Amino acid sequence: MRAAPYLPVVIEGPWREGPGLVRDPQGHAPRAVEAPCDRVPIDLIRATRVRSAPTDLAHFGADITGTDACSDPGRALATLDGFAMPSPQRTIDLVLDRKIVRIERRAVAEKLALRVLDTRVDALDAVPVTARLGAGTLAVRVDGQVGLVLDDSRLWAIADPAVASLNASSPTWISAARWNTYERGPDLVRR
Repeated sequence: MRAAPYLPVVIEGPWREGPGLVRDPQGHAPRAVEAPCDRVPIDLIRATRVRSAPTDLAHFGADITGTDACSDPGRALATLDGFAMPSPQRTIDLVLDRKIVRIERRAVAEKLALRVLDTRVDALDAVPVTARLGAGTLAVRVDGQVGLVLDDSRLWAIADPAVASLNASSPTWISAARWNTYERGPDLVRR
């Protein structure tokens, strides 16, 4: 059985076919960088008509508001994937793969996050911190890849080596065999 927790949305206009929804490769609507807990931007594409035949495409948007997407920890973790915010300990918490990574330096969090929110989302207070990224954390490098070994002893790959520099972590060259011995954490990349 499928559930529909929200009321249907009706978009007025002379429709013959469509609309088409703009979505990411996973099939989701683009996320709102501003107010991600309360707004879902919807980009629509539809055929326009001149006389009786569809002749062109029109692109327009609508916002669904009041989604209350951060009302509980599970929903907040899903909604805020890739976002960072202040932590209770004067550091920054990054939500990554439904986990929280506590980052000591704001500049590092800004490089890794889609956006750093100004205020903390209360629903995340009940979520434990999975790993901590402190200044000077061990960084390792192999064949064009750089990773940070966080306090959970897992290797978290980074796409941008500048993150290591911002964190005062000078990457140490290791062998591919050594790289492969590390248990892997999620990649620390902007979502």
